[in-house]
Amino acid sequence: MMQKVIIEKQDLSFLKWSHVRSSSGTAGTFLKSQSVVSGEKIYYKLSGFDSEKGIIGHECK
Repeated sequence: MMQKVIIEKQDLSFLKWSHVRSSSGTAGTFLKSQSVVSGEKIYYKLSGFDSEKGIIGHECK
């Protein structure tokens, strides 16, 4: 699997977020979304966030 670091700011406001992803796997705690770009499915996952503490939780692969 190829991993890329994206430096440019992107507008992802079109994404619809859910606790449950539509593919197989467990629901989990963090909001998830997906999109298709050039025929390739891309998955997104938000970290836990607190307005005072900042990012307070994350998941790794």
